[in-house]
Amino acid sequence: MKRLGMVALMGLLVTPFVTNAAIETTITVEASHTAHYAGQTPLSLGAGAAITGPFGFLVPPTAYNQWMDPYQAADTIPGFVDLTGFGSLIEVSAVGTWDNGNEGGASGPGGNGVFRTTQGVYSSFGISQLSADLNTLVGVFIDETNVPWIFDTPPAALSEGVHSMTSPELNQIFAIGDLLTMINVPTGATRLYLGMHSEYDWTAASGSVDATVKAVPEPSSLIIWSALGLGGAAIGYRNRKKKQPEANV
Repeated sequence: MKRLGMVALMGLLVTPFVTNAAIETTITVEASHTAHYAGQTPLSLGAGAAITGPFGFLVPPTAYNQWMDPYQAADTIPGFVDLTGFGSLIEVSAVGTWDNGNEGGASGPGGNGVFRTTQGVYSSFGISQLSADLNTLVGVFIDETNVPWIFDTPPAALSEGVHSMTSPELNQIFAIGDLLTMINVPTGATRLYLGMHSEYDWTAASGSVDATVKAVPEPSSLIIWSALGLGGAAIGYRNRKKKQPEANV
């Protein structure tokens, strides 16, 4: 009995390390959402009153997309998931249909097969570019206490099919698609912003997907629980064996 109590106590001691496995949340990601505007506001995108940035430049910057001014499109600011309690490993899955409105037509969050790189102007707020199929669900980790700002140097651009997408840096957009598992949350990340990959002009996009973000239990925690389970089973078997009456000779 004492041994069973010890097993239970050990379970309670390790519980804080595995409770994150039960955490998950689902959000709707609109096709108009671009992860390049993660952490920004309508004011910082130029939809509100003009403000002065570093070196006296006005926000938005003078470098405009040749098709339209993306900084006036406040409705393209993406939604996010608060990562409090999720731990250091997550997975993201998504379902739905959307269309970038420019090339390749509608598809699910896995992309429509048209490979493109984001126009450079979209990295003006310190978020990296990305090379991936259009309509791909993408994400970017942000530290909400240190949101990237105009003229911040963005991280290197990732390319789908070339780079791993499971260990992105802060402010580095990565391709998720319809499912990406074992994603390492970078140190300092407090939010995961989600959007659709397009080459330019998110305001022409339509549709949405529902993305589910789940915490993944740490491998070490799984080993501990497996060991506890085996230990408890062994003790139970031993106790049952002791209680069996001896056979008559």
